[in-house]
Amino acid sequence: MNLESITSIPKIKTEAVPTDTPESDYTESDFIDDTYGKSGEGAVSESKNISPEKQQEDDRAVTEYTIRNENVAKKLAATEDRLNSLHLIENVDDFSEAEINLLIAERKALKHEAITASANYPGDWTNLLYKRLIDPITKEKFILERTEAMKYMKDDPAMVSRREMPKVHYQDQIDEYEKNIEHVFSMTEVGPAESFGSRGKNLGNMGNMGVGAVFSDAEHTNTPLSNRQKNIIEAHEKGHCLRDFVSSYDRQEIQSSIDNKIITKLNALRQTNGIERIAPSYVSNPMEIAERMAQFKNYFGMGANDIFTKQHLDHIRERYVQDTGLDNGVSDLLYVVTPETEKTFLAVINKYPI
Repeated sequence: MNLESITSIPKIKTEAVPTDTPESDYTESDFIDDTYGKSGEGAVSESKNISPEKQQEDDRAVTEYTIRNENVAKKLAATEDRLNSLHLIENVDDFSEAEINLLIAERKALKHEAITASANYPGDWTNLLYKRLIDPITKEKFILERTEAMKYMKDDPAMVSRREMPKVHYQDQIDEYEKNIEHVFSMTEVGPAESFGSRGKNLGNMGNMGVGAVFSDAEHTNTPLSNRQKNIIEAHEKGHCLRDFVSSYDRQEIQSSIDNKIITKLNALRQTNGIERIAPSYVSNPMEIAERMAQFKNYFGMGANDIFTKQHLDHIRERYVQDTGLDNGVSDLLYVVTPETEKTFLAVINKYPI
């Protein structure tokens, strides 16, 4: 499923998903997207057709990307095997210290090359997310995380606070895991932002059908989004449709991956650069943190079994915004992931089903 294969959908009104109440003296940033599908009628969806030439170009880019990564992986595996086999050699003196050091240096260089080769995945990020979600590894993570978080949720719906939910909410998500995925990835809503109760600068939201919406009038830095940038937003919004974090346990765990102490400093920096301030509750919102983590995994073309490392994060800091040309709050998130919280950030991005 991508923006070029979207099917037309009926005009439907849905209710908004509850959110944190933003501070009254803050406004939404031009960078951020509108997470939640607000009530709105008259969503006009549109179908987009990709030309055969463009499809061939995209397919060729993915093929070249795949071959490049396979070649690096083969070289790295051969070097690893060579190093691992040294202890099997009866006379290790046959290897000089210089030769061993050369192999170690080669392994280090190839690991770095593997990071750079996998960066800036040129394929469909929505399809990539779908494949990661339907993998049994991700489903197992989902069940484990939801089950763990349910221990801190109440049984009685009447006893929960505004931004929490009863245990049955997470249990239903576990029971309907595959069904929910198939629904969310069955189509994507496309139409003017006002049709979804939002603004074009917010790029997209969960839509009126809970399948994700990309605004046809979406703009970033006063420029309409490219098809690739719309695809990035499409995947982001579908992630929101599939997972929320309404248990005190998972909310706190995800929020521990950022440094809340420097959000005030972030807003001061934004003002200095002539950018609107953001609500602290937005940058610390677990749903927003998780979906940008998913974007980072998509950027590296990751599958369910891939591990996101500090080297990946370092490359994200250096290249993500430049490569995608789209900063939907990514710089803000990276700013509040400090050396003190990096280790937790990496633990969370690898633990959670994103």
